[in-house]
Amino acid sequence: MNLSIWKLLFYIIFENFLLIYVGLGSIDIKLSIEKYIQIITIYTLCVILIRNILDLYGYHIAILCFLLIVLFKFFVDISWSLATIASMLGFIFLLLGEILFFPIIFHYTNIFDNIHELINSNNLIWVSIAFYLSKLPLIISGISIYYLDISFFKSESLNRIFNSVGDKNEMGK
Repeated sequence: MNLSIWKLLFYIIFENFLLIYVGLGSIDIKLSIEKYIQIITIYTLCVILIRNILDLYGYHIAILCFLLIVLFKFFVDISWSLATIASMLGFIFLLLGEILFFPIIFHYTNIFDNIHELINSNNLIWVSIAFYLSKLPLIISGISIYYLDISFFKSESLNRIFNSVGDKNEMGK
């Protein structure tokens, strides 16, 4: 993927913010803006490294999901179980949007034949439409978490559940 500055600013950083905010917000964890910026910066640098420099397409989702679990564990100071759940929920919303909207975009527009043509295109209008449509589940979830204070799980309840069956070393948290 050819990441230009405008793609980085308008798409990648926005997607990373939504992924992190929705993942943590889904389990009722909210951070200071400084913490979000720290996590987003490290995660974005890793996205650039994995997608552009190492060109690990196909593996990049698994690698980035694991990376996000580690970032959540150490920057948010939550148990491995909560970090895994938050990361997985963020990626579920991300991939749900891509699975739902990319086939529709390719089928009905007849402008792009595949995702690589779309990503590498310089057609700002169509790339923006495709990108933001595919992020609709993340955007709706993020708005719901922020304005309606909705969360899918309470982190305290999840901690009690996992502390009774696993994460024994995390009992004090």
